[in-house]
Amino acid sequence: LAKKYRDKRVKHIRFRQMENREITGTTRYASVNAHKGMEPSRRDDLESIGYVLVYFCKGSLPWQGLQARNDQERYKLITEKKMSISVERLCHELPNEFRDYLNYCKRLQFEEEPDYDFLRGLFKQVALKLEIEYDGVFDWNLKETETKRPDNARPNVS
Repeated sequence: LAKKYRDKRVKHIRFRQMENREITGTTRYASVNAHKGMEPSRRDDLESIGYVLVYFCKGSLPWQGLQARNDQERYKLITEKKMSISVERLCHELPNEFRDYLNYCKRLQFEEEPDYDFLRGLFKQVALKLEIEYDGVFDWNLKETETKRPDNARPNVS
């Protein structure tokens, strides 16, 4: 889920601090600011994407599997764990660009426009380092193309 950051007049939404505000979406990926009850904006969407990417790479996040008596206690434990773990520790054993991405997102101000080119560039750097071809073709596109072929044959690339 993403939060609209512009109102009907195309102005940035106003900052609000809300007590006992419930998070919209999955608590696992919510930004720290969302846990603190702050109105979410672009920075929070980007921080959430960062947690998803770390999850994809590591297979879990440190605040998963916390034992609690009820949802309210579990939410509190996740909030405390997420606030206590450093970005460096969270991104340990990942390319430094993951750390740079999350630190950048966490430094953004509520209304600040993110430098999307910089953020995309971080992951293009990772792809270059890992010798991953960044051609815009994704596995799910290949599979879709393959299923449309009558003989299910892969194209000849030679």
